[in-house]
Amino acid sequence: MKTWALSYRLLLLFLLAIVLLGCEASTNSTDDSKVRLEVVVDGTRKTYTYDRIASVGQLLAAYEIEVSPLDKVNPPQFTQISDGMVITIVRVTEEEKCTDSTLAYEVKRFNTTNLEPGVVEVAEPGKNGIERICYRVVYEDGVEVSSTIRERIILEPAIDRIEYVGVEDNVDPVPIIGTLSYIASGQAYIMQTSSSSRRPLTTEGGLDGRVFDLSSDGRQLLFTRQTSDANDEPFANELWVILDTRSNPPTPIQTELRDVLTAAWRPGVPYTFAYSSATPANIFSGWSAYNDLHIIRLDGQTGNIINVDTIIESNLTGLFAAWGTRFAWAPDGQKMAYAKADGIGLVDFAAGVLLPPTISFPHFESSIASNWVWQPTISWSQDSEWIVTTVHGPPYAEESPTNSIIFDLAVWRVSDNFIIDRLLPEVGIWANPIYSPIAVDPEFGFKDFQIAYLQARDPYNSVSTEYDLVVADRDGSNPRIVFPGTSLRGIRPIDGEGEFVWSPDGEQIAIVYQNDLWLLNVRSGIAQRVTNEGPVRAPRWVG
Repeated sequence: MKTWALSYRLLLLFLLAIVLLGCEASTNSTDDSKVRLEVVVDGTRKTYTYDRIASVGQLLAAYEIEVSPLDKVNPPQFTQISDGMVITIVRVTEEEKCTDSTLAYEVKRFNTTNLEPGVVEVAEPGKNGIERICYRVVYEDGVEVSSTIRERIILEPAIDRIEYVGVEDNVDPVPIIGTLSYIASGQAYIMQTSSSSRRPLTTEGGLDGRVFDLSSDGRQLLFTRQTSDANDEPFANELWVILDTRSNPPTPIQTELRDVLTAAWRPGVPYTFAYSSATPANIFSGWSAYNDLHIIRLDGQTGNIINVDTIIESNLTGLFAAWGTRFAWAPDGQKMAYAKADGIGLVDFAAGVLLPPTISFPHFESSIASNWVWQPTISWSQDSEWIVTTVHGPPYAEESPTNSIIFDLAVWRVSDNFIIDRLLPEVGIWANPIYSPIAVDPEFGFKDFQIAYLQARDPYNSVSTEYDLVVADRDGSNPRIVFPGTSLRGIRPIDGEGEFVWSPDGEQIAIVYQNDLWLLNVRSGIAQRVTNEGPVRAPRWVG
């Protein structure tokens, strides 16, 4: 009996020892499963323990440690926590700071033959502007680490100082057929009979070149001028008219219209023009176009508006509508074509709409990235049957269609929509082809016309390359360089050169080259400089 009791006691002691060992093991196991780590944030360093498998983000949430979307957490919040880990949180904040600074004016000097040689006349004294630059400033734990420009706002535009410098009139006279007009140093000039007879049509300057159109008889001039109010936006302009360019002196008349984007006389209808408008805007172009179209009739004696016919109401239809729409009258005054960034079509006057484009092409994305929109020019043949233009061509290599570097010359017969979209391939973005007047071919005796255009010397880099003036037959055959020739510096459209116009008889071309106007005899190839008044633009020639 005593033996059994002893054995029973030993068994109880054995079981008790097992239970105690199990408890100790359990205790050790629990301690071993806890993770100890540190969190460094807001200038403090604290130790935390956690007894479950979790990510860094879950741990921070469990201990109510707030993390903003901008904060930097290292290691990242998706990382699984481990014993001994150090989690660092860098507080990131942003703010916008704006500072106003002086926007210095530029000094522009222009030559003129209206002053004695060497005499300098200040036409505009110049005024500094004010520019507001706003920055995005980033702080990490209260310390500034970066500052980047977010926006530039012109609070007050700088007004350039304009100086005219007298130079000798050393240009040899050249006979002029019809009436040739142009802008030089912000003034309008006209030539008739001879280049030596050139005379100014304006004296106050400020012509911005956005609108500059001579009526088909050469007697009326339509132009835009920058506003004189220094508080106006840079785009802001006024539409002016000269009702009789033969007057001496001529009388510029300001119309009621402002902020005009395009305007042109209607052929064959006296004192009547079409125009489209915009509003100054703080976007890359400086304006936001209305894409409207109105036909205006002026009083031939006073220049007052006596009739307004709205063809198209303001709208934002089409690609890059804020840039606007290019319009071009046909010589018969009954048709009008339009151009946008991705196509060319006709205006339906009866319905008051733009018809779907007849010629379509991808827009030029590279220009958008550089804050401008490419639109092709439009030239009608004298019989109002054909249109010649530049189109954005197919990709040259592996680039996307919108980034294609190819620009071709295309023609469109309007009566039956016959199109040749690559009449002359790879001419360049600034080809700006123009039909010549219809003339009698001296060799074969029949009536015909030609195409003049600018040919890129490097058609695969045509935005910035130099160009030559080329004349080809109407079907694109027999293209020949007529100016300036490969031995001379080429024409630089990117710098404002290359605007050209045919003479009324189709024998000459007036072209802007090296800041002056040159007259080129198409048959002989002889070119003569006919101006020295300073930077020339917008030549217009009518018979």
